[in-house]
Amino acid sequence: MPSVPIWGAVRVYHLCVIFFQIAMASNARPPPESPKQREESVSSDGKPYTIFISFCFNEEDRAENLKRSIDEAFGPGTCWICTDTIGRGQDIRHEIYLAIEKTPVFISAISQGYVDSKACQSEASLAKELDKVMIPILLDELEWPLKLSDGRMSALANIYAGKKYSSAFGTNKKELERQTKCVIDTIREALKSVWGNPITPSV
Repeated sequence: MPSVPIWGAVRVYHLCVIFFQIAMASNARPPPESPKQREESVSSDGKPYTIFISFCFNEEDRAENLKRSIDEAFGPGTCWICTDTIGRGQDIRHEIYLAIEKTPVFISAISQGYVDSKACQSEASLAKELDKVMIPILLDELEWPLKLSDGRMSALANIYAGKKYSSAFGTNKKELERQTKCVIDTIREALKSVWGNPITPSV
């Protein structure tokens, strides 16, 4: 049996290591999604979501309250929110960006934490780049244009330049109900460009 030169054996070994690393890297990346999978990731009962709600994770309760108010006004399944739709083991950032791409209306539920969050700024920036209908809703009484905690101007100030904001931070029930009505009216006007006129609830 002919012997294999030592340099040849080393080269074969190195090639095997390289191929193994490539195979491992390929397995680490999720396979491309089919069009059907992409559509299912942002649909409810077969119907696509219309509104994406972007929020800072420490404001989950207030974002959920906002979602309930919108769903009550326009029908269940109107809003996409990550706490309802992203399952365990899924790539959160990927699913969020995919949902922004698929939903025509983008709502920023803005707290100071949202203003300071680079992830939230990135979501709003993507929505602007994709030419979404964008609605800023203040969860806190913040200075407008929006500023970071250290006083510097936020990237959101440029993203929402020239836009009016709605408020949802009432200190009592009556004030919060009035603000919620204004928020719903603002969303209704925005949805006219998506659903047409008259507004048809998503049921």
